[in-house]
Amino acid sequence: MVICKLRSIHLVPLLIFFICLGEGAAVADPIKPAAMVQASMEVACQAPTAMHFKQIISRLPGLENRIHSLHNLDKSGWRAEVRVGLDMLFIERLMPHRSVGNTVIRYEEGPERRPRWMVVANSSCFVKTVRRLDYDENGVASKLHYLDANFEEDRVTIDLNPPIPPYSQRKGISVAVVDTGVNYLLPEINSRLSRDDAGQVRGYDFWDLDRRPFDLNPIPSPFFPTHHGTKIASVIIRQSPDVTVMPYRFPRSDMSRMGDLISHASENGARIVNVSLASPKFEAWQGFLDAAAEHSELLFIVAAGNDSQDIDINPIYPAVFSLENLVVVTASTNRGYLAPYANWGVESVDLIAPANEIQAMDFDGQLKWVGGSSYAAARVSGLAACLMSQNPDMGLRELRERLFRKARRIRGGRMVKHGFLPESQFNGEGMCASAKQPFLRAEAED
Repeated sequence: MVICKLRSIHLVPLLIFFICLGEGAAVADPIKPAAMVQASMEVACQAPTAMHFKQIISRLPGLENRIHSLHNLDKSGWRAEVRVGLDMLFIERLMPHRSVGNTVIRYEEGPERRPRWMVVANSSCFVKTVRRLDYDENGVASKLHYLDANFEEDRVTIDLNPPIPPYSQRKGISVAVVDTGVNYLLPEINSRLSRDDAGQVRGYDFWDLDRRPFDLNPIPSPFFPTHHGTKIASVIIRQSPDVTVMPYRFPRSDMSRMGDLISHASENGARIVNVSLASPKFEAWQGFLDAAAEHSELLFIVAAGNDSQDIDINPIYPAVFSLENLVVVTASTNRGYLAPYANWGVESVDLIAPANEIQAMDFDGQLKWVGGSSYAAARVSGLAACLMSQNPDMGLRELRERLFRKARRIRGGRMVKHGFLPESQFNGEGMCASAKQPFLRAEAED
């Protein structure tokens, strides 16, 4: 990681800089916001308190009236919002006198507050992170740049909505993966996508409403997006050699589209739908409930959630929906005990599967250890696809019953309806071939 220390502040150059900014309207040239963010970091680093910041800004004519808000954060630092034409500059100085402190600058463009720049420095003002977002002609974030500490050279550039590489059609039971999308640039994922006769990938991005369901969740931060769907898809793929993945990016921006998503999956030949998502808000899942009830030809395998609670008492959706074509799964250790974070419910949760520490392929193509009911559901989706591949004409009722018959009594008491699926049911003889690498991290015996 490139690290450099900010130069000490010189008020005369900054005075000229900010006066020029104050005379302009919205900043359109991408160089100007970069220079402003750099200068703002220098100002912030000279201000351990909100009062210091106000005093420094007051020396710069015109800017003292451009402070939109300025707050002390008890004893942990301060936060400011500064108007720059139609744009807004957000500055945070967190715990400036402690080694764990950070100084954060965020620049957002226009009245819609479109995120553009973000810089993070430590308490000593050594720059650790510089990131910039680019947008396409429709205003959709298109590239995320990781720059060096001088705001110049791109160290990494991530395309946020790349085209899907071509690949030949592959036969197999189609599992619709309703998640944050998948990284279809990875050969291991691209080669297992469900495609039509023309090579077009079956699936859709119901978040951005396009045909590129690329794995991306910008909600925590557009500058630090998270990725979940690639890991889920990789677990399903590793579980069954005959499965194909139909990727969907769930409609986070409008959950009423879940009904359209389910109809799309059905029309494109999905047999199983994996939903490793959960929330306590019923309203968000009403469209899912109606569509899942209507499409009885689909088997929905969903995660129970990771809140360490009984969802019979504290409902989590869609896990608590009472549907004949729904199988709810939670996570266990590989020795059959409920994982410490996992939800349970004698009425609402059907199965518990080993997924406390299993291997999955991350967004960057590297294997990593993961855990949770999301991955337990993915393993059962892979197992269900494996069973169905041996008998493609199998009905959903028979498939559910076969899954439930494989369950064993859970250690520690009855916490789910049907029981525990031991590792032998996933990788045992007569089932799909086990992965060459172990799914589970070894656990010490009592």
